[in-house]
Amino acid sequence: KVLRSFTGGRPTAPSVPQSLAVTGTTTTSISLSWGASTDTGGSGRAGYRIYRNGSTNPLATVTGTTYTNTGLSANATYTYVVRAYDVAGNVSAASNQVSATARDVTAPSVPQNLAVTGSTTTSISLIWSASTDTGGSGRAGYRIYRNASATPIATVTGRTFTDTGL
Repeated sequence: KVLRSFTGGRPTAPSVPQSLAVTGTTTTSISLSWGASTDTGGSGRAGYRIYRNGSTNPLATVTGTTYTNTGLSANATYTYVVRAYDVAGNVSAASNQVSATARDVTAPSVPQNLAVTGSTTTSISLIWSASTDTGGSGRAGYRIYRNASATPIATVTGRTFTDTGL
């Protein structure tokens, strides 16, 4: 038997979760948060069901107001809604819908210890310490800029560069 909470002869679902938002992304995850719903039917809110890409089956069930969807494909876009449910089995209407793309939005750390290792009348050789990348996609390389230009003069994968033709 399923117990139902009633107010005035009708089942009372929890209020709709408010302000569903994407709070972070990596190449393989999307994090969500939303405002808590309330349950006035008397049975008490039990939790939230997260739905992805229009599915009628919940992706996950949580008791808090945050969720991180992991194991995603990089550069793929996902759409989410959240519904609250109560102890009696009543389910709210869907929250607002949000979409996000699983991608790295965290820049690598700043390369450190830039130094000149040699120079001639027409070249300057540079070296620096490696930067790190915690966003999940991995560091692809380094862009070299000269004289505060907004356009790089070169892109390299290693930690050294020789600027020639000076």
